[in-house]
Amino acid sequence: MAFPIKERRKYDLLFQQSKTLSIDLEKISTVKAIYNRVPGLQVNTNQLYFNQVVSNKKHLGMIFQRFYKHYENDFNFAPQTFALPQESEALQNYMKKYKEKTFIAKPQGGAEGLGIFLLKNFKELPPYTFQQEYIVQEYLDKPLLVDNKKFDLRIYVMVTSVDPLIAYIADEALVRFCTEDYQKPDRDNMHKILQHLTNFSLNKLSDKYVNCQDINEQNEATKRTLTALMQTLSTQGIDTDYLFEQIKDCCTKALIAIQPFVLREQEQMINMQKAQGDCFQILGFDIFIDDKLKAWLFEINDHPSLNIFIEKEGEKGLIKEPSEIDKYIKMKILGEAIQLMKKKNLNRSEIERYKGWIKLLPSNEFEGYDSFYKAKLIYDKLVAKKGGSMSSSKFSKLAKFKGMVNPNMTQTNYEILYKKVLQQTTSKQMTLEIFFDALENLADVLYPMELEKVDMLISNIISNMQ
Repeated sequence: MAFPIKERRKYDLLFQQSKTLSIDLEKISTVKAIYNRVPGLQVNTNQLYFNQVVSNKKHLGMIFQRFYKHYENDFNFAPQTFALPQESEALQNYMKKYKEKTFIAKPQGGAEGLGIFLLKNFKELPPYTFQQEYIVQEYLDKPLLVDNKKFDLRIYVMVTSVDPLIAYIADEALVRFCTEDYQKPDRDNMHKILQHLTNFSLNKLSDKYVNCQDINEQNEATKRTLTALMQTLSTQGIDTDYLFEQIKDCCTKALIAIQPFVLREQEQMINMQKAQGDCFQILGFDIFIDDKLKAWLFEINDHPSLNIFIEKEGEKGLIKEPSEIDKYIKMKILGEAIQLMKKKNLNRSEIERYKGWIKLLPSNEFEGYDSFYKAKLIYDKLVAKKGGSMSSSKFSKLAKFKGMVNPNMTQTNYEILYKKVLQQTTSKQMTLEIFFDALENLADVLYPMELEKVDMLISNIISNMQ
């Protein structure tokens, strides 16, 4: 659903729930209203199709793996992920090395649990998984359990600005339980998806699904609030304050990771500095908690469902039942988000908390994770055009900076490096992700003995640019 924007009409709120961005972006820049979409965070526009950053499982996995490689354990919050067919060989080698592990295969553009299955070895992948661009993740088989059941969290995060990055996390969230008791996956139970997958669309079909009728009585419900879950865990002696900090840390680092890439998308869509409207977007982070209370991010949804009904098959067809849990959570987070956005006189970067929304960013605690953001600044400078692409000649401009040439790295070597890095991918252009790979290769040649060689290289280039 989207409201049509008409000329010479005043708006307070432009609200769209559909996945496709159908509102004209140029008009967003001229209408002074609150708009629940941040350009660059959604999938596409009515004019052009852009690479998904947030909800693209493959792209997100590639970004997180690069951050993990650069920052190591500080960004170890996403399961090992492989994109098919591009990373088939790497997946096969990984499976051979870790034969005891279980894996989960998901369609790249899938939703509602469709097409998902568990597997143990590479030969179990059907041919269609290579044709339809599946992703395969390491299955985390030691979940934190409640009443012997596995669960996950739909955490709501609101972004009000990409640059500077300003974001909040909701203090209430949706907890989704499996309807069957959990057993560690083996050959006998891997097909029993209702003990392994928490997807509501699958579990609602079970006769064991329990719809909460009273928000004050959730103990047996298949969907619960985060508050109710924390109360249950607290009675078991679990430090729930520590657990929520783990969740916040996971979400914050994920936002830091995607920021440079969202900015690239945004710059191709609209000049945010000239925009008159006030944008915000609520994202859905799917979080898994293991038995050590570590938070893992499975995926990010750029348009989390605001549906407050449950549809089930009845004798006379589909029956719609209200979900008190969904109604309570979604009305609360959305209502308070709009109230916050209406506070025009507040500096949102300084608001530590507004009702149920708690500030994640900006934060001094996370100031050191800016290598990719700085790499984007270099990328933009070399391209010299917002939204432009990186050619071999533009990449070779790096050779003109002080300290960027030595006997092992001449002007010609830059052209060779450009082709070499590009050949290792399926892309025809040097994207921002591939550019960072090129910087890593370049740092190995220019600063072979340094521990933080990439950061040293980036700092040197930026100082030369200034």
